[in-house]
Amino acid sequence: MMASSRMILARRRWAPAGLGFCTLLVLVSASLGVQPVYYAANRTAYPLVRSTNELFVMCQTEDGGQAALAANNLGLGRFEAVPLVNWPHCAILKVPSVTRAVRDAARKLPGVKSVRPVYRFSINHAGGVPAPRDVPVFSSGTAVVRLRGGVADAERDQMFTDYGIRLVEVFAGLPDTYIVEPVGDPDEDEVRVAAALHVDGRVLYAHANIISPYTTRQTAPPPQDPIYPRQWHLNNTGQDGAVAGSDIDAPEAWGLGMGQNVRVGLLDSGVDILHEDLMGNYSGIGQDASNGGSDPRPQQPDENHGTAVIGLICAAANNLGVRGVAPLANFAASRGIGLPVTDAQLASAFTFARAQNVDVHNNSWGPGIPNAIPNSPIIEDAIRTAFQQGRDPDGPSGPMPARGMVVLFASGNDYSEIMPGFDYATMDEVIGVGATDAADFRSAYSNYGGFLDVVAPSGADAEQEILGLNLPGLVTTDVTDSAGGATNGYNSGGFCLPPVCGPDAVPDLPNSKYHLFFSGTSGACPVASGVAALVVGINPILTARQVRVIMEHTAQKVSPMDAQYDAVTSRSLRYGYGRVNAHLAAMAAKDSTTNGGFTWPEPPGNISVMNNRLSWSFGDQDTDKVMVVESNAVIQWIPTDDTLYMVGQEVQTGVFVRKISLNDPGDQFFQFAQTTGTTYFGLFAIGKTLPPPPPPAPPPPIRYSFGVLVNSQGVVVGAGPSAGGAGSTPVTIAPSMPAVTITANPLFGNSPLTVQFHGNALTDSPITSVRWDFDDGTMSDTATVTHTYTVTNGTTQRFIATFTVTDSDSDSSSRSIAIDVTDTSNAGGGGGTNEPPPDSSVRIVVGTPGTVGSNVDSGVAPFTAELSLDTSNLQGSLTSVSWDLGDGTRATSLSVLHVFTAPGIYPITATVTTQTNPSTTMQVTTTRLITVEPGLAGNGNVNRNSGFRLPPASTGGGAPCGVGMLALFASLAGLALMRRRW
Repeated sequence: MMASSRMILARRRWAPAGLGFCTLLVLVSASLGVQPVYYAANRTAYPLVRSTNELFVMCQTEDGGQAALAANNLGLGRFEAVPLVNWPHCAILKVPSVTRAVRDAARKLPGVKSVRPVYRFSINHAGGVPAPRDVPVFSSGTAVVRLRGGVADAERDQMFTDYGIRLVEVFAGLPDTYIVEPVGDPDEDEVRVAAALHVDGRVLYAHANIISPYTTRQTAPPPQDPIYPRQWHLNNTGQDGAVAGSDIDAPEAWGLGMGQNVRVGLLDSGVDILHEDLMGNYSGIGQDASNGGSDPRPQQPDENHGTAVIGLICAAANNLGVRGVAPLANFAASRGIGLPVTDAQLASAFTFARAQNVDVHNNSWGPGIPNAIPNSPIIEDAIRTAFQQGRDPDGPSGPMPARGMVVLFASGNDYSEIMPGFDYATMDEVIGVGATDAADFRSAYSNYGGFLDVVAPSGADAEQEILGLNLPGLVTTDVTDSAGGATNGYNSGGFCLPPVCGPDAVPDLPNSKYHLFFSGTSGACPVASGVAALVVGINPILTARQVRVIMEHTAQKVSPMDAQYDAVTSRSLRYGYGRVNAHLAAMAAKDSTTNGGFTWPEPPGNISVMNNRLSWSFGDQDTDKVMVVESNAVIQWIPTDDTLYMVGQEVQTGVFVRKISLNDPGDQFFQFAQTTGTTYFGLFAIGKTLPPPPPPAPPPPIRYSFGVLVNSQGVVVGAGPSAGGAGSTPVTIAPSMPAVTITANPLFGNSPLTVQFHGNALTDSPITSVRWDFDDGTMSDTATVTHTYTVTNGTTQRFIATFTVTDSDSDSSSRSIAIDVTDTSNAGGGGGTNEPPPDSSVRIVVGTPGTVGSNVDSGVAPFTAELSLDTSNLQGSLTSVSWDLGDGTRATSLSVLHVFTAPGIYPITATVTTQTNPSTTMQVTTTRLITVEPGLAGNGNVNRNSGFRLPPASTGGGAPCGVGMLALFASLAGLALMRRRW
């Protein structure tokens, strides 16, 4: 039953479980004054609201001062800094109203590189009607599409043609993943086309390639030099007001290993790879995710963060400055955080790291505002793929399986609970890291929750320091003048913490290459990453899951009164499994080298109860059985390693062992007796071991997982979810999904434009309903239908018509096609009172060679077209012509003979210069679209040997959707809103 419900959720993609086809139509088509658009993530559709008075401006130069001054002088609007981040060459242009004329005027401002729309997510985690939150995200003009396996190239090309998009880039590192952009779309609206693509049965996911304000996770540092003796987090003897022992026992771990032959990666701001304490460990491998370059050094002011982070992980053991947790590890660096980068650019850092065989990847960054922006599917995909396929030096066809990249994320500094799906630290494949201070208490700022894995030392909360606790921050590397950018570093000779400022500022280290006050979960995460690097270095064959489990099981249960660790799960909502301990983790890694590579297993997952039957699955391959204990009261017990338990044994008063099940699909359940009260069950996986040696040799160790506590009603009890289990990999859509095909003719033309639509489908079950959504507020329940589009005010508008089919199994599948409609009446100007009408004095004529007077809109690849200009209405004498043929080809002759080799929609643009008198010239630009269809394949239809086919004029039987269903979706999709900042 559980697997079935998950499959239905995956089939419907962004409809919440339990809602049917009708709700899906509400999501795609409901209108509250304007047509909504959606960003699909976490199998949910998040509404995006497009700003009507803001534009995102990127300038060629860093300050954009000329553009801002010109905008002000022209009365166009005012430039404002992008909130949450420091992007010197970017700004938000506030205008009275966003129109085409305003966008065009903004593009012409001096020094402007691009002008794009501004969006805000409309998310209400408390339920009810969603409302926009004041966190801007920005259009890049592109979208991300990952197709399901098996889509042929010809079908893909036709699919892109149908949607009115062109291929910009094949995304390296993820299969069947593409960056695309709309062709000739006057609204530059990649969000709408991505939303339509997402519900296409051939697509795994699609979303706008947005630019989000991701920021580093350092707090305002607490006050408190040479320098290793001051690194209390490595070896705490009570220096600088710290509490002795509140450290990770690094010197003890170094006797077993120091990160030899381990490569650490990080995605952060720029890194000073020429720093005296870092250059010896730099692998020479770098990436700038913002521009595709290979230089990871700082390039703009305030790029200090990455240098401080990598120093905590692997500053060298070279008798200089400080020392990292894994001082013999080498590192690769990706620059991108703190810059206006897209989802795909951030995802490229993980595919880059995987290609460079990075073992451990640190991420001390996250969203700029909590719970406002859902995790990007392509970033999640890249992280998940790195976790599953990373650390594979033999390649996918090699003799050894991939061991997986260990990925860590800082949990954030917002005094708030981590929310699944809105922070990468919550992913199953990620180790989420919180922070403790030098007294072994959770730093007050450190985010918490059931998905937090471990905590690690960092600075105290700035507000606590004001109260006089005087706990030290982390000592680490700081950028130097050799960094290559306009960055002075954190260490400016002094430190001021309000209200103690001015002459009372606490001084930083005298050596400006190092910094005394680094803090936040940004500091805790690299400390934990260093521990992971020690573990991998001691036993390189450990998988990423095993590394995580070792770190969790060897974490110390610090501050138990504050933490309140759960007796069964061993997890605390505030501290995860505890504070990482490098020495204990290193010893466990060493032990695993003599135990066949086995270590602790992950807890059982997919726990369910039905008809007095308790069932489960296993989180990993390090287990071969599970133990079930039962009690009539809430269980407060966990098994002890190296202890053998028997069925029927009373392990604690009232707690009995009821079953020890083999790791066999036929033996992964327990049938319990029905009672009138509530019964509680604890489930613990038992780790695999080597076969017992002959006596008198001691038996191999027995390792138990942390537990999962569930009651007889199927309610999981305790601190947070199980660390393992299912749900981390995408669920494949069943082959019984309806295979939808559509046609439309014509694809573009003048308003009013009448289009003939025809939808069809093959499915293994009877079709119960069909629906066309014409993207203009109207729908039809008829498969073959004509529809007339009307636009006004001289505009060109793109409509994405979607055809959805549902069968008797409640399986739905959709296809979409783009229709472009132009108004040539010039009435009222173009798209708004300030917009000029399109120029009609020049017209592009598309003919076929050898014919006289032909004028066509399309052809079959390879398509030879004769392009010419009708200039009969042009004023003045023609002096020059410039062509852009839409496929990268340019020409300057009056007529052009050109071959379009690939299928697609090509915007043909001609710019004509005329002279009306000796001193006056004028430029006129006109555009026309040409559709080139595949020469061999049709429209990518899926053919099957048998099944139900939609009759030519079938009418759907589904009931229309109402406003009540929209409210139901909003209510069910709501999540608890918790305040968080970083």
